[in-house]
Amino acid sequence: MVEHKLKIKSEHYINVINGTKTAEIRYNDRNYQVDDILVLNEIDSLGNFTGNKCSVIVTHVLDDNQYLQTGYVMLSFRMFYSGDLNKDINEIKAQGIEEAVINQVLQHRLMTEREFTWQSYRDEILSYADRLKND
Repeated sequence: MVEHKLKIKSEHYINVINGTKTAEIRYNDRNYQVDDILVLNEIDSLGNFTGNKCSVIVTHVLDDNQYLQTGYVMLSFRMFYSGDLNKDINEIKAQGIEEAVINQVLQHRLMTEREFTWQSYRDEILSYADRLKND
């Protein structure tokens, strides 16, 4: 397992955090492997670090020149938690829900222009929890 520190634009970072983005196409200059950890550091539209970051674990590496440009791979991933190696799947899912709650509050406050409502917040968290149950 190798840790890779990478940059990711804000519009993509948000989708990783909320669970809708679970893959990334990258130039394979680092020999990415299953179980590698990607530390995704958010950058703004000017390329400046925002200070936000998250970690994901690579679950699959697609390296196929029929579907991707030569030298590129598609990395499938899921959120990584430092205690993942010592937890069963239900504990990991519970931690994911807790982290989703925190991230959704931040996302609503910082990244949207619409007014925060508890109903929309509740609906999004329940949707995220359902996705975790089905994984």
